[in-house]
Amino acid sequence: MFWLESFQERPTSCRSCCSAPPRQQVATPTAIVYCEANFGQIDGKTANGLVRYSERYRIVAVIDSATSGLDAGAVLDGTPNGIPIYRDLGDALDSLQAEPDTFIYGMAPATGKLSAHERTVVLTAIQFGMNVVNGLHEFLNDDPVFLAASKAANVRIVDIRKPRPQNDLRLFTGRVNAVPCPRIAVLGTDLRNWQANHCEHSNSRTKPNAVSKPSWSVLAKRG
Repeated sequence: MFWLESFQERPTSCRSCCSAPPRQQVATPTAIVYCEANFGQIDGKTANGLVRYSERYRIVAVIDSATSGLDAGAVLDGTPNGIPIYRDLGDALDSLQAEPDTFIYGMAPATGKLSAHERTVVLTAIQFGMNVVNGLHEFLNDDPVFLAASKAANVRIVDIRKPRPQNDLRLFTGRVNAVPCPRIAVLGTDLRNWQANHCEHSNSRTKPNAVSKPSWSVLAKRG
């Protein structure tokens, strides 16, 4: 959600004496991304995207035992980016110079929930004073165990998918028309089932991990 700041230009005669003080630069929070056995795969799409680019966080490490010891950029795109991959959270904390500010769950499992082992990992991160960013359909702020742990460690849990309270919802106001940047409509749908079927029946020249996008005409025929 974009919030607009109103700005009225001051008269030319008083710009020099009434100019606003320079903004203080705030350090970008560091983050470690959990992507066990899925980094570089479809279910690791959150981690993959964050490693490639993030304005909000400075990614300092990835957790994935399947690719541990490698460079995250090299695994994704063949170009090293200096982000190391560690076997587990303990290995990462022992190796990093400072504990990350944030622990990001970087996978999209079919269940939409944490496994028993993953609950332990996230709780450990909380105990080490890390904020948690959770993109699952399971809201950790609604779980008494995680809620108590976050309060005890004085950290914040962000459930990305959790809707706002009804009192905070509002109808479309048109304020987006005042945003002074290019606006691009991004339309799409979940093609996982189509992709799986397509790859299964693709010819031998297709790479095992390659996923081809269907044409609009194919989608139209499939409804």
